[in-house]
Amino acid sequence: MTSPSIIPSSRWFRASILTYASIFYTTTTTHAFSTPSPQIPPFINPQTPEEVVQNQLFHYQIKNLESAFSYNSPENKQATGTISDFETSLQTPPYNLL
Repeated sequence: MTSPSIIPSSRWFRASILTYASIFYTTTTTHAFSTPSPQIPPFINPQTPEEVVQNQLFHYQIKNLESAFSYNSPENKQATGTISDFETSLQTPPYNLL
């Protein structure tokens, strides 16, 4: 019968270190006089359709419709028209839920 190891697994250890490092970094780099960081989408260079949608939803959330529109496919841009047409379409159901 083997006894449980006191030393944590390397996966657990790495995850713990990363968590502590991220908490330390965020708590030590912000202060009352810090300026807010620019809002960066989740994926800098989206490679999959899911990543593109995540970025689009991010831009909808921060109300940056021009950036959200830039992720549309050429076919979708042709169907929606200009950015102002795109904005108008987002104000009508069911797209107004975005």
